[in-house]
Amino acid sequence: MALISPRAGSLTSGWSRLLLSLSGWAAYITPAAIGASPYMHARGRPASPTRLPGAALLLLSALAATHLALRLPNPFLLSVAGFGGGWLGWADSFV
Repeated sequence: MALISPRAGSLTSGWSRLLLSLSGWAAYITPAAIGASPYMHARGRPASPTRLPGAALLLLSALAATHLALRLPNPFLLSVAGFGGGWLGWADSFV
């Protein structure tokens, strides 16, 4: 909620800046995915050990693809600003 709140305090604004710079635009969907895990577990559909690494690799690939799609001259400054794939997308785009 700190990411979309118009009035953020010192703690929540720091947290949202960290999430945005770390994962870029995925910062908006990552908390929802983390929150869905206990919900799915309570409904009797726990996440299997084979799906979690696959979902993590899919997220990292999407971050790198998002970062590379913008094609700016200095992609690191883009990640520091919290756009594209963030630091994770920037680092993964080199691999």
